[in-house]
Amino acid sequence: MNVWIDSSDCLPIADLPAINVTIIYEDFASGTRAKHFATRLAGQLGRGCELSATIWRTELLECPPLATQAAFAAADCDYLIVSLRGDRALPVATRQWIEGQLDGAAAREAALIALINCGGEMWRAGEDARHLLGTLCAEKDVPFFSHPAITPADVTPPGRSSMGETSEFSFLPQ
Repeated sequence: MNVWIDSSDCLPIADLPAINVTIIYEDFASGTRAKHFATRLAGQLGRGCELSATIWRTELLECPPLATQAAFAAADCDYLIVSLRGDRALPVATRQWIEGQLDGAAAREAALIALINCGGEMWRAGEDARHLLGTLCAEKDVPFFSHPAITPADVTPPGRSSMGETSEFSFLPQ
């Protein structure tokens, strides 16, 4: 089920002791964007909320031993953040790895956050990736948050959102 909600419809944010995040990124800029987002997300979730993050470049997921290590590290994450450039297709190995992570995500109340740099016609690959990730999350009943300008305040805390939601936000970036 896909539910389109406005950022004002998100549940209240509670103080949480820690947030576990796994970041999958494409290049330095997308990795920096994801790390900055995760840091701000931890700050938005409450005073004293610690951030525990593992960070993996998409090309590393093409190597089976490294993909296995990444999967092990992501096994208990609250949020899987996928940060992409938006000007090229989602790599097959990355897509397959994400699908594997989504298998257990609903049971542990995890969510996927897509940060995709999109805009103009040359960024069609980014919109295709966003659609694919949203579809995968809907199939697995995993909350999906996506928008080129999503802010940490727009993401509900782990275990506080309805499963299977797809959230697109309409607001001015902060």
